[in-house]
Amino acid sequence: MTKYAYIRVSSKDQNIARQVEAMLACGITEKQVILSFKQHLICK
Repeated sequence: MTKYAYIRVSSKDQNIARQVEAMLACGITEKQVILSFKQHLICK
């Protein structure tokens, strides 16, 4: 079974990289990470 991670960022103070790094440490690949950003944030 494929696992996915959902990361929601709602403030500029939240660290996206740290959350993604934690998911990678759990065996989740970057392709399995779903990011959700509040509209006022700019995502790369």
